[in-house]
Amino acid sequence: SDGELGFVGRIITGFLDGLRLVLSHGYVMGVLGISCLYEVVLTVLDYEMKIIGKARVGDGRGAAGRFAELMGHFGQLTNAVSLLVSLFLFSAIMRRLGVRRALLIFPTLLLGAVVVTFAFPNLWVIFVCMSFLKGLTYSLNEPAKEMLYMPTDNDIKYRAKAWIDVFGSRLAKALGSSISNRARGDPARLAELAWLPLLFASVVLLAVSYYVGWRFQRLVRDGLVVERGATRPPKGLSPGPAPPPVSDGGERGGVGDEIDDEDEEEDDDAGDGGDGEG
Repeated sequence: SDGELGFVGRIITGFLDGLRLVLSHGYVMGVLGISCLYEVVLTVLDYEMKIIGKARVGDGRGAAGRFAELMGHFGQLTNAVSLLVSLFLFSAIMRRLGVRRALLIFPTLLLGAVVVTFAFPNLWVIFVCMSFLKGLTYSLNEPAKEMLYMPTDNDIKYRAKAWIDVFGSRLAKALGSSISNRARGDPARLAELAWLPLLFASVVLLAVSYYVGWRFQRLVRDGLVVERGATRPPKGLSPGPAPPPVSDGGERGGVGDEIDDEDEEEDDDAGDGGDGEG
């Protein structure tokens, strides 16, 4: 019917519009990489943990209950890590390291987990690594990633972000599942097929996180906004360094810490040069 065709047309239009927004800026493409590359890795590691877990509990009577118990413990540990990091560590990390450095924590740990799990394909090694990675996804990586949309306009905040969260994430999981399916339930074959793609994805994620964190730092420092077709100052404002947020105790806020430190170093270098000329 006309209503159904119109609905499908709006979905296709939204898909293409969001894709154009993502592809129009290197910064937004970097956010896409941060949002999706880890999904490929975690999808494969999760599958590896489950097939090794099923092999451990066996196929006899009560195997389903033992496997369900294993997954229950996995969920408990994941939620415990997420809760503890959210309550006690996230604010301190952002305040002391800032967004740029905080973005590097998760991909660094992910790269280490890929190396460890394929070097030691033991159930409990993968269990602990996956629990911590999943917990950090919810408590550290996702909140830090959301902050990357601060220096963007509303089109990117809503249209491009929706495309990344819906289509980009699903495509990444589908890619991870395609790698897992080729193993056909064999952990040894999975390790043989997946270790190189996962290592490559982890290294690329680390590089992309460094680049996007660097761009975020510059955008915030210069007071610029990434928008459809351009990067400009916010309306009514001229480019210039943003004032550093100050907490009640006199410490600098997390987003601007590293920006202000670099500015102070540049001022000191300029002063030393002036003294030498004098």
